[in-house]
Amino acid sequence: MTERTEVRFKIYNKTNNTVSANSVIPFNEVDFNVGGLYDISTYIYTFLVAGTYMIGESHNKIETNQGELQFRLLRGGITRIISRVHNTNGFSDETLNSCLIYKFLVEDKIFCFTGGIVKMNNFAYTTNDIYNSFWGIRLDY
Repeated sequence: MTERTEVRFKIYNKTNNTVSANSVIPFNEVDFNVGGLYDISTYIYTFLVAGTYMIGESHNKIETNQGELQFRLLRGGITRIISRVHNTNGFSDETLNSCLIYKFLVEDKIFCFTGGIVKMNNFAYTTNDIYNSFWGIRLDY
């Protein structure tokens, strides 16, 4: 019997700071990180175990900005968009959630990128009970 290799992560940001357009979203505090590598200075997650993963992210939209969130994959020196969410309604302070299922290889890197202005949270947090985060879990064992 093959031993199960669990891989999961959850990274968050406690602030209610805005993130300018065309930027990597700065999830900078690690809640947990098992079996992978997250760099809190570049905001990039590196897969150390190949497999099929569910990856998710949430953030807040500010005012009526029509921002776009992108999951970007860096594989073999080439960066490409593997999923995007574009919200065009006129609501402000709305929480946007997105997730995808994708097969990653060892040394693949993923990060969240915004094409518009986003807000990390509607309120700044002082505890670790955070609403918005960047997370993932390996589905196949």
